[in-house]
Amino acid sequence: MILRITTKFSRISTWGWDDYTIIAAYAILVGFFGMHFFLEANGAGRDLWTLNEDQITNFFKGFYAFQTLYHSCIDIIKASILFMYLRIFHLPDEKIRIVLWITQGVNLANGLIFIFLGLFQCTPVSLVWTFWTGEATGKCLPIAKLGLAHVCINIGLDVWMLILPATQIFRMNMAKRKKFAVMFMFGLGLFLTIVSIIRIPAILEFSKQPLNPTVAMMPSVIWSDIELYVGIFTACIPNMRQFFVSFVLRKSEKQKRLSEAKSGGSRGSNFTPKTPTLTRQLSDLDNADESHHGSP
Repeated sequence: MILRITTKFSRISTWGWDDYTIIAAYAILVGFFGMHFFLEANGAGRDLWTLNEDQITNFFKGFYAFQTLYHSCIDIIKASILFMYLRIFHLPDEKIRIVLWITQGVNLANGLIFIFLGLFQCTPVSLVWTFWTGEATGKCLPIAKLGLAHVCINIGLDVWMLILPATQIFRMNMAKRKKFAVMFMFGLGLFLTIVSIIRIPAILEFSKQPLNPTVAMMPSVIWSDIELYVGIFTACIPNMRQFFVSFVLRKSEKQKRLSEAKSGGSRGSNFTPKTPTLTRQLSDLDNADESHHGSP
């Protein structure tokens, strides 16, 4: 994340909605991380019957907030990746942009629906943290089934978001080696899909232990953490590439200029660094895209 922000302030690339959304996701992730300390202080990972009443109530309050933060963060991360695609495939007549905006809408709807279902999973809402007493009345949605539905939809979105750039990159007029290198960079998003798949057994295990939720929830909580961390990392990969390529090129060209100046070559006095100013998310892709479409 630091490298991503560095590329913006050093003008290696410009600010865009992909940056604003990933910063928002990171801010939520900080709160999400802090929630772990609250859950741990109130019995996370310990058997329910070893906790006092206040700890049990606070644990369920914390987990209630945990769900909302998770749903918000993962969907904003996906929104950031989609905004990044929209910057890369920037020509206004590209049909891919329509598909990307539709996907963005599906992701937004998915996020809002599950945030709403999470917030109002019980009627009354207070039943979320008082149901364990056996004295409160009301009804709740099956939280494990909701979690399973959410992860399955996310896996579908992840796979779709891996396919989208592949359909465009292989149409571009660039060397095959560069195409595969770029696809490898985007393909690292596959790790996000893998983590989502691993969460499924954790959610199923939680559904099998309703009497000891403070222990049963932990595998799902841990894999939710990993999913968000991997998501943030995946969204920042292109900027990490920009950072390293730009600074390596600058250093290399500076050394070349000094070497030519010392040798007294005619090119030494006229040498101009060729480090590109990256005004878009990936200049290599932009240039290839423009060449493919015959743009000047």
